[in-house]
This record gives sequence, structure tokens and C-alpha cells, in this order.
Amino acid sequence: LSSSSAASDVYKRQDFMSIQAKENLPVLNRQRTISDVSLVLPCYGRVSQTKDLLQSIRRANFRCELILVDDCSPEPLSSVANDFADLEIRYLRNGKNSGAAFSRNVGAQAASNSLIAFTDNDCIVDEDWLIKLHDALTKSPVSVACVGGKVVASGSDLYSAYYDYHKTLDPWFFRGKFYYLTTANAIFRKAVFNLVDGFDESVPGAGGEDPG
Repeated sequence: LSSSSAASDVYKRQDFMSIQAKENLPVLNRQRTISDVSLVLPCYGRVSQTKDLLQSIRRANFRCELILVDDCSPEPLSSVANDFADLEIRYLRNGKNSGAAFSRNVGAQAASNSLIAFTDNDCIVDEDWLIKLHDALTKSPVSVACVGGKVVASGSDLYSAYYDYHKTLDPWFFRGKFYYLTTANAIFRKAVFNLVDGFDESVPGAGGEDPG
């Protein structure tokens, strides 16, 4: 699978509340509808952070199909989805806790569109994130199956600095080849995704289920 690190960043760290605007500012009517993308959000718990993610999507310059897959969270996330009714979220809940790979595959199979993007519920997205990700893939040759970018920390604390310094959430590029993308910041052609049977569900945790 091919990829590009040129796509816009997603911001991720354990505590990113400090960079979130607290005011309920009006959303300007400037969104670009990306009709060929389904954005899948695998979620387990993290109610507050899930709200932060959805708030960042609400403020973003894009709109697309949103699929929130609740991996049988102890506190169902349906009420969170309902709080963001303007985003028209498709809410799916697994019957049992089955892991990130399973949840991503559930969302991908439910997707209505030809391109599938992913991010996680401990992330917030840049305003133009999905636009840049989408354009990077659609302007690439059809032989490019997916595109991804870096996931960078939002703050300057020690935890964030560690992740950024070690490039823990960067796509792995070695000897001229990308070996995997970070699924918190990636988009795939659905036809190719299905051809390889999606993510490896034998990996129960997040990380390692998404090699190219």
C-alpha cells in the first residue's frame, strides 16, 4: 500500500483540553461536503474526549458521512452522538468489546462511500484535515491504495514531547518504503480495503493491526 506524509496532521495526546475553545461559537456555513468519503470513528469509553473530537469535526471545514462505532463502552456513547445531531452521525454499537481492528472493520463495512477515512476518539482534527487527506488520495494514481499523515501532540508537556521526539505515531518509513500508516490519520480506497479483508482482528489492542 502506498502512502504520503503530506496530509494534514491530527492532534493527539492524553490531555488536549487546553487547546480546545470552550465557547459555543457559531459554525460558519463554509463546509465542503465530501460526498465520496465515510469517516469511521472507533470508540471505547473516553466520553469527554469523544465530545472533543466531535466538536473539532463540527468546527471543521468539511462534512461527510460519519460512522461512530461504540466498542461496547461501559457507558454507551449513543447520548454523545445525539448531542451532535447536526453531524448526522450513524451510531453502531458492538455486542461485546472486540477491539479497535474489529470496530474499524465494522465501520468500514457500514460505509456508504468509495473512500474510508479513520481517526480515533483521543484525537482532535484540524479544520482542513479531511479535505487535504481526500485531495491527496484522489489526485494520486489509482495504484495508490491509501494515504496517511503524522499524528502530532497538541501540547509541550513531557508526555507529548516523548511521542513527538520518538515519532511514535508517524507512518513507518524505512529504506524507501512505507510499512504502515497510523489509522488515526488515514484514508483508504474501500475496494482495496475490502480486497485485503480490512484490519487484522486477531490483534485485540490498538497498534499493530494496520500494517500495509
